[in-house]
Amino acid sequence: MSILGVYQKLRVILPIASEHTLSHALKMLFFSFFKTLVDHQVTVELKNDISIRGTLKSVDQYLNIKLDDIEVTEPMKYPHLVRPQL
Repeated sequence: MSILGVYQKLRVILPIASEHTLSHALKMLFFSFFKTLVDHQVTVELKNDISIRGTLKSVDQYLNIKLDDIEVTEPMKYPHLVRPQL
């Protein structure tokens, strides 16, 4: 289901809720979802189109995430982000 679909369902369930309340509810929905992915391998696409894969270690209420054992999904395109081999 898309974000818009979730938002519309929340709007139906909570018709008198303010936009702030709905925004908070949607954020908490994503927070709950990301909490279920802790200790699983995830791929994160950054705003600058770089994708990073790693193990999700934590997520907070602001949706900040912490990854362990990261690697760039396209090392040939972004060689400056590749870990040097020892």
